[in-house]
Amino acid sequence: MRLKGALKIAAAAALLVAASQFALAQDIFLRDIFAHPERFYNLPVTVSGTVQAVQANPVGTQRGQYTITDDSSTTALAVKTERLPKIGETYKIRGILVADPARDNVPMLKEDGRSSTGSNSTTIILVLAGLVFLVLLVLLLRLMSKSKTGKRGAPVIKPVSKAPAAGSPDLAKTIRVAPGGEPVAAKTQIFLNLGASIIVDKGADAGKEFPLHTLSTAIGRPGARKNDIELTDGTVSKEQASINYDNTKKEFTLVNESQTNPTRVNQVDIAVPTVITDGAVIEIGKTVLRFKKG
Repeated sequence: MRLKGALKIAAAAALLVAASQFALAQDIFLRDIFAHPERFYNLPVTVSGTVQAVQANPVGTQRGQYTITDDSSTTALAVKTERLPKIGETYKIRGILVADPARDNVPMLKEDGRSSTGSNSTTIILVLAGLVFLVLLVLLLRLMSKSKTGKRGAPVIKPVSKAPAAGSPDLAKTIRVAPGGEPVAAKTQIFLNLGASIIVDKGADAGKEFPLHTLSTAIGRPGARKNDIELTDGTVSKEQASINYDNTKKEFTLVNESQTNPTRVNQVDIAVPTVITDGAVIEIGKTVLRFKKG
């Protein structure tokens, strides 16, 4: 049975290496994307290109978009990202191709991941093969060790069935222990009191109040992005907006991040980062928020 299990592991490892080779070969040229974008919309694609320009949104963060070109096309492809790269660097980029409504539905890539093209595919395959070999070797050694030990192997430690005495540790609970032998305490999060908050005056979440305690506060519905102000209104985008705090100027700035739903401040749609003051009314979808300071 152990030998059969080892053979299954070896087969899975071979498939992993083959899949890696296949994935590395599936680069798409930009000229093909721009010539027939409908073939790739809403599908995962991999492209390689050199970064031409970057734009942070909001300003001062790593989120935003950048553009790339490759040898097949002088037309640049926009890439939306949560981690801006450096201009002039060349990357292999994976993501989903969508139509950008803000630019007449031209193709845009939503980045899922990227890697530097400094290592060629052969090197990557060799590294993967080496790692698979090491894993197989460790598994085979463990199987051989178990076969020698048999039923008289290491004793089984059973959980404590009765409550421990006062002051003694509960052995039924898992305790994280540092290399030095001391329990590891959970890292304390830093809380910044910015003296401001967002109050929901109208909408599905009316009555809720969200204190602002980070330099950048994300607003939106539940989704892939973790929002600091999470709203249940279906007319609010998952990545609707964010509020940034400038510690030097001591002021708050609201940025619209949705491509489908506008963000309004005091009944005016905003297209650029806008400073908000005490009492400012923010409208997103059917929800009305109020900025409170002090």
